[in-house]
Amino acid sequence: MFGMKFKWWLLRELEPETGTFIKAFCKTHPGAVFVDVGANAGYFTLLASRAGARVVSYEPDETSYRVLQRNIR
Repeated sequence: MFGMKFKWWLLRELEPETGTFIKAFCKTHPGAVFVDVGANAGYFTLLASRAGARVVSYEPDETSYRVLQRNIR
């Protein structure tokens, strides 16, 4: 972000339990809707989407929002 490439591994390292929970919950609850408020670059948005959830993401910061848009394409 902010002119630098987002380091996905950082979130994986800092919040491994969160990622594990999101993946497990979405896989065991077909049709789940995951709401990512303050989505930033979209790490958890993409994680939930790839686990089968429908996702609604909100990012108020304009710069982060552009990065989020680029990452979900």
